[in-house]
This record gives sequence, C-alpha cells and structure tokens, in this order.
Amino acid sequence: ARELWQDRSLVMIAVQHDCQAMGKVRPHLWQEVDIVLEAVKQDWKIMEKCPTRTAKVLWSDYDIAINAVRQDWHALSKVGKDLYSEQMIILEAVRQDWKAMDILPPSAAKAHWADREIVTTAVKQDWKALKNADKEFFEDKAIVLCAVQQSYKILFDLPDDQQKRYWADPEMVLCAVQQDAPKALRKADKSLLGVKDIMLAAVKQQGSLLQLADEALRGDPTIV
Repeated sequence: ARELWQDRSLVMIAVQHDCQAMGKVRPHLWQEVDIVLEAVKQDWKIMEKCPTRTAKVLWSDYDIAINAVRQDWHALSKVGKDLYSEQMIILEAVRQDWKAMDILPPSAAKAHWADREIVTTAVKQDWKALKNADKEFFEDKAIVLCAVQQSYKILFDLPDDQQKRYWADPEMVLCAVQQDAPKALRKADKSLLGVKDIMLAAVKQQGSLLQLADEALRGDPTIV
C-alpha cells in the first residue's frame, strides 16, 4: 500500500474521488501542482496537511491561490505576497467581505483601492468602504450614490468641493432626505427646496418642514 501512495497516476485518481487522500501521499507528490490543485478545488483547507516548505511554494501558485480564496476569503492571508497584485484574487476575496483588504500590505491595498470594480464591490457591502477608496472615486456619482443610499453621512467625509456638488444633486439629496429630512434639508442647496419629490419626502417625515419649501410648493395640495 505504501508503494501505491507513491504512484502519481493512482494518487491523482484517489484525489479526484476525495481530496483527503492527500493526507496519505508521499511528501514528494505534494510538489505536483496539478494533483494539489485537484484537492484544493474540493477543499482549500487540505493545504494544512502540506509539508511546510512545499506549502510556501504552492501558495504562490495563482490557480491554487484563487481556488482557495474563492471558497473562503480568509485564505488570502496564506497567499504568497507576490500574488497580492493580482486583481482577480483580491476581487474574489472582496466579493465575500470587503474587509479582506485589511490583509494586504499598504502598498498593495492602495493599488486595489484605485480599482473601480473592487471599490464598487466593497461599497455595495458597506458605505464606509468608500472612505478607503482612491480620491478619484469621490467624483464618481454612481459609487457615491451607492454609499449614500446606505447612509447619507458619507457625504460629510468627502472634500468640500464634492460635498457642494452632491448637496446640489436632486437624486443624492432625495436619498439623504429619505433618511433624515431635517438635517438633510439644512445641507441641501436652496434651489432644491422647490423640487416636489424632495419636499414631499421631507414633509412625510415632518410636516413642519413644509415651511422650508418654495412658495409655489406650499400651496400644492399633493404636498399639504
């Protein structure tokens, strides 16, 4: 039986049936990337049985790394540092939990926070993720709106020029008003006090806010 576990072809067949077969193979077969990959595709934690020196090499293999991370973003902490620049590996982790970005060293994290797909994926999970994004995305209305729909408070973390821009944007202000009308209207550009949808949303929350509306809207029976 010991000799059988040294036979490459037989080991591959065994692993294809059950990745746990890797626990019985001879150490040199852990160097066979295609066999290990077959096992990792089933359960990435099989790597815990890998000899230490060989594991270090295997964790720098793109296919093994991405298959492991695809199953569990925590596997990113095992991946070789030379793979931290690979966008698809990082994206696979971020799709599960954007805080996987915390695993990366600062230089790698900075590069990926400048990637639109990664930033969008992160912000969809948690508006706070926008705080970490490259400043260029503060100008991207679609990404900022995604954050504002969760919490308009993200607007206060943006540069003054962007705050001014978004507080004058009807769609953005409507989202903010739906969350906290009194505070949002105080920040909104005065020109928006005449936008019916915005004032209707505000008055539904607090009737007294009608006094802030443009005169033309105060007599609108659909609002009053």
